[in-house]
Amino acid sequence: MSRPVKGTLYKRGRIYWCKFTHQNRLCRFSLKTTKESHACHERDRLMALRLGAMAEGTFHSKFGNENVTSPKDNGKMLITSAWKAFDASQCRPDSGASTLRQYALQFNRFVEWLGKQHPNLRYLSDVDSSVAEQFAQHLSGRVCGGTFNKYIRLLLLVFRILSKAAGIVENPWCNITRRKHTPISKRDLTDKELKAIFIAAKGEMFTICLEAYHTALRLGDDCLLEWTEVNFATGRITRIPLKTARRNPKPVIIPMHSELASHLRSIAGERKDKYVCPEMAAAYKRDPASVTDMFQEFLKACGIRSQLEGTGKGTGKRAVVEVGFHSFRHTWVTRAKERGMDSASIQAIVGWGSPAMEKVYTHVGIERLEQGIRGQTPVTGLAAQPPAVANMEAMPDEQLRQMSAALQVELRRRKGKASGNET
Repeated sequence: MSRPVKGTLYKRGRIYWCKFTHQNRLCRFSLKTTKESHACHERDRLMALRLGAMAEGTFHSKFGNENVTSPKDNGKMLITSAWKAFDASQCRPDSGASTLRQYALQFNRFVEWLGKQHPNLRYLSDVDSSVAEQFAQHLSGRVCGGTFNKYIRLLLLVFRILSKAAGIVENPWCNITRRKHTPISKRDLTDKELKAIFIAAKGEMFTICLEAYHTALRLGDDCLLEWTEVNFATGRITRIPLKTARRNPKPVIIPMHSELASHLRSIAGERKDKYVCPEMAAAYKRDPASVTDMFQEFLKACGIRSQLEGTGKGTGKRAVVEVGFHSFRHTWVTRAKERGMDSASIQAIVGWGSPAMEKVYTHVGIERLEQGIRGQTPVTGLAAQPPAVANMEAMPDEQLRQMSAALQVELRRRKGKASGNET
């Protein structure tokens, strides 16, 4: 006598489901309730209908398409496999590498939270609206409104793209209300803070700070600046910003301030890598956030408060960062305006915000930009170089040899004076 088929209760999130095996194939259906007593009643009632159909030989025509799955239980996707599936999907947006890294970081933080708060959830389809609400509540006290919205948009996107493969009937993130976001811009650096930074900065930290002060480059562009993008003959830096490289691979051309040119010349002879700052470049490519953290620690060592007063650890309020590497960019723009540089020239260097404005900025002459750059206040004293040094690459060989000989004579004279043997 064959063993009677009896469905087994299980839960997807908070909802009870029933599963059973018929002809070596797994069948399942939702009981559409969160109460166990009601689920047991519904299981018995609905299983009776299915058993009757089996006896009549009509099970496949009545329930087969809805409930029968393959022996491999297709339609389920492990939460731990979800990001890999999303990244490989041909349906996801064509996001850049840096955007995908940020997406992966956010999704993995959600997975980590799930592991702690709901260790029994294994499949992406088990995440329901209740779990989504709990994670939203978890975020609310820890991140600003803008970051909260980024998390929810990312999770909404991942669940939507994977809905068919993961057997998701309803996206649990649809009803999560976005938070109001009041952006807090990084403020300018004061003269006192700039002095502290350039006294304390050494090596590549000094270089990226000086580059940022005189070019308004963002952190990623600063760290990944290549020697091929630095032209001493023309006195210009030409670079395609990372932020616009994919949608608008148009370079910005930045005239070099004499102070920056002098410093770059002083380290150019040591170049053994394609990057101006190879260690910073490697760190940024490995983990951009680590470079940001490194700079924030550097500011702290300089005695510069990076967080808005009254926020952060010990205050009971979320930390609000008001000073960071981006502050160099704000400082550059502010000082350019103070020097009378027009908006089109400023935008030609810091980048354009829309395709419509690009048409305006591309007509800005390089001479206008150079006039504006020259007015920037030096911060290290390196600009006090002989005028001829700025054009060494353009000098005839004979003139360069004469200058070298004169320098050697002067160095010997100074050495003799210091030892008391000057004649």
